[in-house]
Amino acid sequence: MSKVKGVVAKTPEDLAAALGLSTAEAQEWQVQYALLGKLRRIVEQESLTHAEVAKRGGSSRTRVTAILN
Repeated sequence: MSKVKGVVAKTPEDLAAALGLSTAEAQEWQVQYALLGKLRRIVEQESLTHAEVAKRGGSSRTRVTAILN
């Protein structure tokens, strides 16, 4: 069995580089992460169900559940 060398990434850019992502992909990842955090806060603050979020966003409950999980 071979050992896997651990990598410590201190910034999102370091993590993206370790995963072989481009700068553009790293930036897209950061935007998605920020949007997900904001969506989660809104859902919690307004006590919305996944179905309510889906209806407001024009999506399906299944997709909203997948995104939030």
